[in-house]
Amino acid sequence: MSVTITDYLRYGWQMLNGYRANIERRISSERQQNIAGYLDSRYPLTVLDLGSGHLRPQYLLLKAAGHRVYGVDFANRPQWKMKNGAYIVARALYKWKLDLPIRAIDQTLVCGDVSNLPFPNNAFELITSVAAFEHFLNCADDL
Repeated sequence: MSVTITDYLRYGWQMLNGYRANIERRISSERQQNIAGYLDSRYPLTVLDLGSGHLRPQYLLLKAAGHRVYGVDFANRPQWKMKNGAYIVARALYKWKLDLPIRAIDQTLVCGDVSNLPFPNNAFELITSVAAFEHFLNCADDL
C-alpha cells in the first residue's frame, strides 16, 4: 500500500479540523469507561502505552489526565529526517486540538520492542494499546 499526496492532504485536513483529535478523545473515554470497575482512576496511575506510535495521541491524553505514562515503540527512536519534522508538526497539532501544552516534554518515551519490555514485573497499574496489536503479530513468531 503506497501513500499518495492526496492521502497526506486528507490526513492534514483531518488534523486541522479536529476530526482525528475527536476520535482519540472518544477512544480515551471508552478506555476510561472500561477500566472504571477495576481501577480508581481518580488518582494518578502508572500506565504503559504499548505501540505509542509517531503521533502518541493516547500517551498525550493519559499524561494530560495526570497519569505517569511510559510509551514504548520503535517509533520513539530519535531521528532527524524530513519525515520526523512532519511528525513534530503533527504532534503539535494534536496537542493543540487536544488542548494540551504544545511544549510538553515527552520524557518517558522508550524506543523498544513490546515483546521484550525493559521494565520490571508489576511496574504498571494499567497497560493500554490502541490500534497497535496488529503490528505485534511478528513479535509472537520470535517468542
